Amino acid sequence: MLNDLNTNENRLDKALHYDGFSGFRDFINFHRLQYFKEQARLQKDLSVKELMFMSGFTSRSSFYRYFANVEKMSPGEYMDMLHAENK
Repeated sequence: MLNDLNTNENRLDKALHYDGFSGFRDFINFHRLQYFKEQARLQKDLSVKELMFMSGFTSRSSFYRYFANVEKMSPGEYMDMLHAENK
């Protein structure tokens, strides 16, 4: 990937930090979380677990921790909020 971007690891890390990410994993997880939230709105029949795997998360505990840290609520609370908005 670094070759495709014509950069090195140090430059990429600095760019990610400049954009507010703690590193590459944080950048990836941020985009996975955005995808999760988008799909949760579009595919209301799927469970948190199905959406989690679909979004690229492989560890339930890591996903729940990251989600709660960013969204200040659990994935289940987020899903309940979405369902309440659509009633």
